[in-house]
Amino acid sequence: MIFFGIIALFGMGGSALTHVNRVPQKQDLAGLKAAAVMAKAPNEVRNYRKGDAVIAAARRRGQETLPRFRELCHPFVRGVCSVKFPLTQNGRTEHIWLQVDKVGKDSFTGRLANKPVNGSKYRLGQQMTVAADDVEDWMLRTAGQEIYGNYTLRAMLKDMPKDEASVFRKMLRD
Repeated sequence: MIFFGIIALFGMGGSALTHVNRVPQKQDLAGLKAAAVMAKAPNEVRNYRKGDAVIAAARRRGQETLPRFRELCHPFVRGVCSVKFPLTQNGRTEHIWLQVDKVGKDSFTGRLANKPVNGSKYRLGQQMTVAADDVEDWMLRTAGQEIYGNYTLRAMLKDMPKDEASVFRKMLRD
């Protein structure tokens, strides 16, 4: 089995609740629905068999569109930039998000945005550098809760409860 985390879609930083002291407007209600779905996400891992064709295609698309991620995640972006990569410990591999702090020529440096499930060698928030060649997916989540990239999430929509998938579909851009 391979573990794909939805876990850090919304892991570190940001909030859907941006307006505190006023009556919610229509767009705020959509944000509240997204926040409710996201609240469940930090503990959720979806399992897919090694070699799953849909997930493999999503990974290829993530790698192929990495130049777009580099364009979107410049120092002045209002949002959270993350990359997904395989992390192996104790002989098991999971696919985990790294919240990017620095975009290098051939690598990304940041903090683990998921709590690894296959051991205790790595921890949530641990700083790491990931080679660009190891990146399987990428995501920009804007302050307005729009999601660019995240092709593995798109592949997983068919396996989610309809209400959860509907919220994510409304957030996806490109």
